[in-house]
Amino acid sequence: MNFPDIDARKKAARELARCHRLHLVCELHKSEELLSNITSEGITFKEHTEQMLQELDRLVPGIENEQPEDAEGFSPNLMQEWFESAGRLPGVPPYENGTFKAMNVFFMYRLKFILNPSDEIRKVLIQYITEYFINRRVVDLDVNFRYFNKMEITMNRLIEKRFRFLGFEPIDEYTSIIDQLSGIFQEAFFIYMYNLAQEARARSDKLLRNILPDALADELRDDKTPFPVHYDSATVVFTDFVGFSRTAGNLSASELVETLDRYFSACDTIIDKYGLEKLKTIGDSYMFAGGIPETCSDHAVRCVKAALEIRDYMRNDSKDNPFSWNARIGVHTGPIVAGIIGHKKFSYDIWGNAVNIASRMESSGDPDCVNISEDTYKIVKDEITCREIGVRTIKNCGEMKMFSAEKII
Repeated sequence: MNFPDIDARKKAARELARCHRLHLVCELHKSEELLSNITSEGITFKEHTEQMLQELDRLVPGIENEQPEDAEGFSPNLMQEWFESAGRLPGVPPYENGTFKAMNVFFMYRLKFILNPSDEIRKVLIQYITEYFINRRVVDLDVNFRYFNKMEITMNRLIEKRFRFLGFEPIDEYTSIIDQLSGIFQEAFFIYMYNLAQEARARSDKLLRNILPDALADELRDDKTPFPVHYDSATVVFTDFVGFSRTAGNLSASELVETLDRYFSACDTIIDKYGLEKLKTIGDSYMFAGGIPETCSDHAVRCVKAALEIRDYMRNDSKDNPFSWNARIGVHTGPIVAGIIGHKKFSYDIWGNAVNIASRMESSGDPDCVNISEDTYKIVKDEITCREIGVRTIKNCGEMKMFSAEKII
């Protein structure tokens, strides 16, 4: 649709400017208590309204000496007519006891667009509707969108009614002005809803990726069901805090959670550095793995290096913080199965004898030690300095040789 010619635009804008000026003058006659309230710009409502009057007089020269025509049963104050027809919410005071800052600015943008229907002003108007008017006036006030749409339709009908009352011809020219403004409102509304949907999707996507590996999160988001995967070789790591149960009872709830959060957040940062996968935390235990869900040839080395960094972090932290523990860490490399379980609360987990052995490596190790199995040792020995601990009997596993990872070569 082409916008009406310049004469129709000027005529329409001038009449709407007269109505708007009448409303702004009425605003200035409201109570001093109301007009003295401070706006978000740091000025009073009175100052804000006076500035808008000055802007309106500059925008449409000469209207300060003009008055809109009156008609029986139809107020020339469009804002009051609109408010009493559709803009008033239950419990909201009458027109005389309220101010209309947001709607005043909105109306001013309407006039600017009618006078100069450029892409630049159109963008500014859409931005104002989406960012300020819809969000602050509708969302923040918990106004139903259907009600908001009704308010917009009512204003456009009042404007068309006024054009017809004044005998504007051809009326199609002036109704097309209203159609253009309605189109902008609808576009702004859909932009807002689209952005809202995008933000909601981003939040849910972020939450899903905090729970599951990226590749599996993508499959679930695309309505695919990830199947369990067998890995011929992966490295599993368990960490445990020595003396946690004994000292936890001496801490307040906030101190306990704060300390655990500090340690687990440090573990998150370390395993991210090495491209490893966090699986879960249970109490004071932190579990992660390497070589899943994306396979790699150096997962054992990555896991042991990360374990050493976690051990060193906790060593150093215990020197500076009154609430701290030493780590006992177990590492084993072997075949596992990985997959997603649960329907309401998803969980990415692993199973297999390698998981059990890694857990036994941790529980059989010494405090402040990274205890690794012989299978892991054979893989990392060229890159990690290790000390042989010897053979220990492992529950349900029999006798197994263990090594203590000391430092990176």
